[in-house]
Amino acid sequence: MASAAKEKAKKEKKEAKEEARAKAPIKPKAVKNAPLTRAERIELLRTGINKAFEGKGAVLCGDEISNVFTLRRPTGIIDLDISIGGGWPAGGLSQIIGEDNSGKSYLANRTMAEVQKTYGDEAAISVCMTEQKYDKAFAKWKCGMRIPMSPMEIQMLEQARVKDGLPPFTQPEIDWLKDRVGHFQESIFQTAEQVLEAAVQQVEENVFQVVLIDSFGALLTAAEAEAEGGLEDQHFAGASKVITGFMHRLHAALNLPDRYGRPNTTTVLGINQVRENLKASGPYANTLQISGGRALKHGKLVDVLLKKGSKIKVGKYPNETILGKEINWTVLKGKAGCHDGGEGEYRFYYGEHGYGFGADIYHNLLQCGVKTGVIEQSGAWYGFQNTAICQGQDNAAHGFMANPPLVEAVRQAIFAKVGLSFITKETF
Repeated sequence: MASAAKEKAKKEKKEAKEEARAKAPIKPKAVKNAPLTRAERIELLRTGINKAFEGKGAVLCGDEISNVFTLRRPTGIIDLDISIGGGWPAGGLSQIIGEDNSGKSYLANRTMAEVQKTYGDEAAISVCMTEQKYDKAFAKWKCGMRIPMSPMEIQMLEQARVKDGLPPFTQPEIDWLKDRVGHFQESIFQTAEQVLEAAVQQVEENVFQVVLIDSFGALLTAAEAEAEGGLEDQHFAGASKVITGFMHRLHAALNLPDRYGRPNTTTVLGINQVRENLKASGPYANTLQISGGRALKHGKLVDVLLKKGSKIKVGKYPNETILGKEINWTVLKGKAGCHDGGEGEYRFYYGEHGYGFGADIYHNLLQCGVKTGVIEQSGAWYGFQNTAICQGQDNAAHGFMANPPLVEAVRQAIFAKVGLSFITKETF
């Protein structure tokens, strides 16, 4: 009897276990070396690549990527700055292309002068010259650059001044001639290989806000310099080959962080000339040809083409006076937050019109402000933020000229109106 009861209890217990096992959820069996998730595999791969490349941050996650294109180098010409996203982008190569006497050097110097205004004593600019030498007098007196004149230059200017019957320089004038801000340097080499190599090394250091190359069209290759036949020796696409190698090095220098792990924020600004395309024929053929080869075309972020417009005159023939000229600009290529196709014009004066030499930024600002609605116009009166500025365009322009804080306030209001958000000085 006892054994039968025991067997029955044992059987009931076994059945209860089987019933509980049937009702319990099925658990997956533990498998050794289970496959990792996608996120885990990506992180392992990223860690391995960074370790293989000495931890230099070769692979960055989204929140680690720095968009340096938000940093811009404005030209000060408001509608041009709007078309190129606030100015020339940092961390890349942009180019000023133009005909002869179209203001290419002026626009480059004007950009560098704006950098000096923004950075003050922290400004660092390098100019790599391949065409003539850098004209300090033009940059200082005509473009607003603050570059000190050497004692020899001051002495030569004073001699010419005295020869014209004028008194010698006063001490305040000498102090102005010696005035400087930040760091400015010029690099002069004989061959294209040398000057472009120096430019790459300066970009790699990430210490300059602007590195200017003036110009791509005047590069002399080592093969041309060493040619025994002189000008008779022909070297096809010699400069293009050198520029192709330069673009490879430049892309690597701009993409990699500097020795302190900071992103490269150097703005490389190139000047180039146009050439006639003799093979183009027909009424709709494009006769515009730019030297430098295909690599330069593909590697640029922004391309701006300058062309001379009509002359600005006063009076009637034969007593007319030429005050300046119109400069037409077109954005041929736009990346890094801007697009191609933008175009416009600005008036360029030789100095007799009352606003100084160069681009008439004050009328340009007034017209752009009216167009965007930032400047209120009521008949001949102009106002800003419900405050009257002046009556008449010329008076309003003179009002801007005499009030730099108002100019900056209007500029910022226009940028906000068109939806542009950028910075002109980095904080990292």
